[in-house]
Amino acid sequence: MDTSLNNRRESSLSIHSNRRRCLNKRDFLELISNAAIPLMIGVISLWIAIHQQKIATTNYDQDVKQADDQRNQDHELSELQRKEDGETARLQREEDKETARLQRNEDQETSRLQREEDQETARLQRAEDKEIARLQRELDLNMTNDKRIQDYELAEKERNISEHQRTQELEIAYQNRIYDLKLEDDNRKESVLLEYQNDLATLLLDYGSSFLNPESKWWFVLQMKTGAALRQLDPPRRSILINTLLEADLFSVQHEREQSLIYKANLSEVEFGNPLFSIDRGICNTYNYLNAAEADIQFATFQGVCLYDPPDFAFSNLDYTDWSNSIVEKAHFQYELSMNGVKFSGSVLRGVKFDKTVMMNQASFQYISQCDHCEFVKTSLFNTRFDSSNFIDAAFSSLNIPDSNMSNGSFVGSIFKWVILDRVDLSRANLKRCKFFSVSMINCSLSQAIFDEIKFSDVTLKGCTGLSNLQISHISDIYQTILPNGTFVHGTEFYD
Repeated sequence: MDTSLNNRRESSLSIHSNRRRCLNKRDFLELISNAAIPLMIGVISLWIAIHQQKIATTNYDQDVKQADDQRNQDHELSELQRKEDGETARLQREEDKETARLQRNEDQETSRLQREEDQETARLQRAEDKEIARLQRELDLNMTNDKRIQDYELAEKERNISEHQRTQELEIAYQNRIYDLKLEDDNRKESVLLEYQNDLATLLLDYGSSFLNPESKWWFVLQMKTGAALRQLDPPRRSILINTLLEADLFSVQHEREQSLIYKANLSEVEFGNPLFSIDRGICNTYNYLNAAEADIQFATFQGVCLYDPPDFAFSNLDYTDWSNSIVEKAHFQYELSMNGVKFSGSVLRGVKFDKTVMMNQASFQYISQCDHCEFVKTSLFNTRFDSSNFIDAAFSSLNIPDSNMSNGSFVGSIFKWVILDRVDLSRANLKRCKFFSVSMINCSLSQAIFDEIKFSDVTLKGCTGLSNLQISHISDIYQTILPNGTFVHGTEFYD
């Protein structure tokens, strides 16, 4: 830098010396002012250079000192780091030793636990193997047993199938045999019926009216043939035989009881009439002299039958016979006659009498059209139904019919004498002009029953329900009667 300034100065002096000769004062001043500026710049530059040199020297000293301090610090740090590294290495070695010891102990413990676990696993495996072997043996045994049972069941099933098939074959054979026997029996019965009808036709054609004499030998022969045929025939063919006799007018012949063609005959389930829905005199089967004494007539049907002359059923069994829509007049059922469960729905009975030897338990007069002047004397009528019936001037004497149902029945003009009617239901019954003599009616029901010109003599009405003051006011005569509330009415004696 100094060399540059000198060169500038020399150059300027050289220029000024060359111009001095020709410059005036003004120019000289101007020259001086122009030279002062570079001179000042040079001085300033020199000062700056000196100052920078000083700063550089100071900085260098500082850098040297700082470098020494840094080296000392680095050396101390290095020493500390070396000591720390040594301590760290020592601690690391001790930690590694402790870790190795713990790892060795852990490995030993793990090895011990592993051995114990392996031993336990081996023991469990052996136990499992034993259990599997045992289960396998049981399974094999069960499979063997199941196979044996299956084989046995299969054999049993095949045997059952064989037996079932054999049973079916036997059943089919039995049914075929039954059918053959039934067919054979039907053919035999049909032959018996045809033979009987042919014999009857032969007797009628050959002997005419002389044959109709009950004292003749031919009548006796026909009686024997009729009894034998009825014993052999089934109900439908028995019905045909009876209708054949009816069409031949053989029930119009008068005879003694033992001379009847159906005396002691098997007449069970025979249809004596035609099933009718109402009474029709024009088409009913009329039997003038129906004498069937000591006969079995159970479950027979008398629907549409008209009996205008007294029939004779002495000592016969008429249980569960159906007399619906029939007409019976002046019949007297007596002589140990059994009529349990008979039915008279829609029938007309006039002057029919049932005496003490007749059993009519569970009989039904329900919906009977008319029972005019019928008499029941000491007849057994347990559980017999009289509801919705129609009795006119009937007589009930010496009867025990408690708990019967007479509701909605009509008993106009009927007489009840020495009758037990305890707990009988007479609700809505028509008792107009009825007379009660020595009758027990304890706890009966009289709700809405019609009382008109009714008479009570020696009657017990204690506990009866439904008897109103209006009904009591229509009682025409009352004598020694106990009313429902227990009141005893002495009254005035009267006679039948």
